[in-house]
Amino acid sequence: MLILSINRVLVKQVCPHCSIEAPMREISKSISDITLKTLSYSNKEKFIEFLNQDLTIRVRNEEGCPKCGYTGYSGLTPIYEYMYPDVATKEWIRKDNPSSFELEDHIRREKLGKNKLDIYMEKLKLGLVELNQNTLNALR
Repeated sequence: MLILSINRVLVKQVCPHCSIEAPMREISKSISDITLKTLSYSNKEKFIEFLNQDLTIRVRNEEGCPKCGYTGYSGLTPIYEYMYPDVATKEWIRKDNPSSFELEDHIRREKLGKNKLDIYMEKLKLGLVELNQNTLNALR
């Protein structure tokens, strides 16, 4: 019986002591269109809209500081997805054998979990991770 499902990847966390602010719209220009088009998440359009907001995000300071050993990073943080299906969802999975895209869309719509892109957007807003091609590739 499925009770909880979790999947995660660890990504570099920007140093809270020396990271610098930058406009997300400017930083997002470094993300290739191919990467955005090939994201396999049901909410990728929401992510693309998110990238075009007038938000300031934290980015790595390439010079670093003594607290991060002059790397600009302060360890790793998980970007994860989870689902906590209810009885009706478990029955639907058993009966209909939905595709992974259908399942993800259902879980998010019913607020029974989040995908990695949801968590990545939350951590970008909090200034814990940076927006870059390598991190997006790791979320695949």
